[in-house]
Amino acid sequence: MRKFFLTSLILITLLTLPGGVCGNEPVSSREKFRQKIDAVISSSWEINNSNLGVCITIAKSKKEIYERNAGRPMIPASNLKILISSAALELLGPEYRYTTAVYGPPPRENSSVMDGNLYLWSNGDPTMTEDELKGFALKLKENGIKHIKGDVVGDDSYFDRDHSGIGWKSRYTSLEYAAQCSSLSLCRNIITLKIEPNKTQFTPACSIISIKNNTRPAGYSEVSINRTPGTNEIVLTGCVGWGDSLVDTVTVEDPAKFTTFAFARILKENGITISGKTRLIYPTEEGITFSRMKYAEHNSPPLADMIKDINKESDNFYSQQVFRSLGARMEGKGTRENSIAVIKEFLNSHDVDTTSLEIADGCGLSEMNRCSARQFVGLLTAMFHGWYGQEFMDSLPAGGEGTLEYRLHNIPVRAKTGSLLGHSTLSGYVVTAGGQTLTFSILVNDFKASNWDIHNFQDRLVKTMANWKYPL
Repeated sequence: MRKFFLTSLILITLLTLPGGVCGNEPVSSREKFRQKIDAVISSSWEINNSNLGVCITIAKSKKEIYERNAGRPMIPASNLKILISSAALELLGPEYRYTTAVYGPPPRENSSVMDGNLYLWSNGDPTMTEDELKGFALKLKENGIKHIKGDVVGDDSYFDRDHSGIGWKSRYTSLEYAAQCSSLSLCRNIITLKIEPNKTQFTPACSIISIKNNTRPAGYSEVSINRTPGTNEIVLTGCVGWGDSLVDTVTVEDPAKFTTFAFARILKENGITISGKTRLIYPTEEGITFSRMKYAEHNSPPLADMIKDINKESDNFYSQQVFRSLGARMEGKGTRENSIAVIKEFLNSHDVDTTSLEIADGCGLSEMNRCSARQFVGLLTAMFHGWYGQEFMDSLPAGGEGTLEYRLHNIPVRAKTGSLLGHSTLSGYVVTAGGQTLTFSILVNDFKASNWDIHNFQDRLVKTMANWKYPL
């Protein structure tokens, strides 16, 4: 009897272990994990009739332990920023800084006149503000310059002049998250409007901006702001309540021109007169050269700070600027084609197959982008082992932080969100209760449920991974 009892106890114990036996068929912890993930997916009504791609890998061993449509090309939304930010960290380095500078011929001897053109040049600094331009004007005055006999020229030649992404919808034109990119930018290439009854002000002030205020006074405020595509004509419609003061933003057309004209205005406000025109550099014109004198220079904060904004806050403008910077730095010109080639080469160097990868912009706003869950996980796993792996992981929002502010609190996760109408993505790292780090990607396209419902589905999958106690 005692022997029978002990044998039964051993059998029951084996059956309850993740790697136990049922008859003669072992059920591994990994298989039970897959079953658990499958159960969450099959019980989730939110994703009915949607397009789902999931991939999960053990970060340390690089072993893929779960996949569902993992190789299917999907619309990544802002998960595309994972490709941009990781490539930038590795190819440019976390300490990389942008430079903006003012060049021109030296002043006449014993004179305050600059004979020739004054050039404003930048390699794509997304952080430039009016304060930096005012600092340039003061530096010119310190060097004795009071009059520019030539033109004030904006040299935006580091990038091309294709300022937006392929496939951006026309309704994005005026919206801050769709600001145009340029190597010469100012105040994120948006203006801030202050709208009051019968009065509108905007900053930075710039003569190429025109505002048509078609609002009317009323007992309430409801204003629509639209910029006519291809122009800097901004039209305000709706109502402004008496005593109200509304503040909003709108994008600008041709950021380099906007920046250059704003700089010319600042020069004049600081007592520097200009005989020539304010313009952008001509296609055949020689840009900055070492023969010219550098009057002033501003260096941006380190790239690592911008990468945190790109990933934690999903900053489209910073991401677009960094995207073009990759093409400029590695291939000599900040074009979309050059930047795409750089990113694909970067992914291939980490054994990530780019066959089905499609990149239409540098931020994920276009629905023409395509990336698979397996491609994301392949890159995330490579970054985990890479030289800048910690910097990259630190740039991703933790649960309850950044774009995960209302999600995954107290879960050991670092992940990038992505959201477009009908599309939601989440990719990153999670640590299991058993102490293993998993890389994962959960891509949901063409869903009909609410964003909140899809977020709950994604979060349930992440929590299931986080709660797994057994070795995988």
